[in-house]
Amino acid sequence: MTKNLPPAVIGKTLPTKPKNFSYVQFDDFVALADKLLALYQEIEKTCFFIRDYPHHVEQAKKLLDGVNSSQTLDIFLQFKQWQAWYDRDELYDFTGGKRMGVKHSVVSQQISVLTGSIQNKPAVPQIFGPAMVDDVYAARPNACALESAYREARRTFIHISIAEVLAILKKQESLWAKRRQAVLDNDVNAYTAIAKWVSRLEHSIENADADMKRVKENQAHSTQTNRPMLVTAPRRERQ
Repeated sequence: MTKNLPPAVIGKTLPTKPKNFSYVQFDDFVALADKLLALYQEIEKTCFFIRDYPHHVEQAKKLLDGVNSSQTLDIFLQFKQWQAWYDRDELYDFTGGKRMGVKHSVVSQQISVLTGSIQNKPAVPQIFGPAMVDDVYAARPNACALESAYREARRTFIHISIAEVLAILKKQESLWAKRRQAVLDNDVNAYTAIAKWVSRLEHSIENADADMKRVKENQAHSTQTNRPMLVTAPRRERQ
């Protein structure tokens, strides 16, 4: 099992299948990923506009409370547990210690179930099936993107073509790239990821507070400098 893994992975404890594993669990995994992506995007948006004091600073403080909550930690921990299984190294080919896309056998298994579940079968399945496997494998897909593409095709297609499957796979690769950006790499645990989000928000809040303090000081100085002087008329000498 370990002969195709990179040296850095061999000897590590391999992830175990999630408890009560079922087909629907991957859909729950995607839903958690999208929750974390939405939170990440809200953090980035808030930090970008945070200088519009005080609204975005107050929003950032509320987000900070949410990120620090036990609920967010529970979501992140569950996501990371599932991620370790659904995106595990055993599913991939490696070259020079780097992932090169899922294995041919993984693609073959997915496509076999997909073509078998489509209502209208291809005219020559002996040719169509292997051809689709080769084209999907050549795309070097991520395991999660492949699983998402398989599920979307299975749930929407009556007829099937290689071009349509590749188009769905490309879309899912893009979606999973955004999710991975939000939740960071597989090797980053939930506690480290949350700490990075907390640090991002705290740093932005501190900078915004400092900027606002300077603005108020400048406004106060400007008010004092531009205060009009009282001018009195000269006194007249008595005749």
